Amino acid sequence: MSIADIPDISDIPEETSGQDAPGASPFLTMGSGSVPEPDRFSWWAEVVDELMPVSISSAHAPRFEGRLEAVGMLPRSQLTTFVFSPMTARRSLAQLRRQDPED
Repeated sequence: MSIADIPDISDIPEETSGQDAPGASPFLTMGSGSVPEPDRFSWWAEVVDELMPVSISSAHAPRFEGRLEAVGMLPRSQLTTFVFSPMTARRSLAQLRRQDPED
């Protein structure tokens, strides 16, 4: 599964999107556990870069673990939580211009 597989919140029926559903579970959960260990960090870098252009590095790359959960909150909005091994993230000016999540 890649980040491109995340459905647009408008394409998800209200009863499964988490809208108005107390205690609703995430509509998408992705984790590095399904990726072969040597490929996990590069997979995670690709996933994160799709959401927000960023360059990451980690001393834990050989044994990297990462997981995200995305929950629909409002039309055209979502909340995504991340849990991951220690890493450093840097955004260049070019990356900021490519996609600013605040826009």
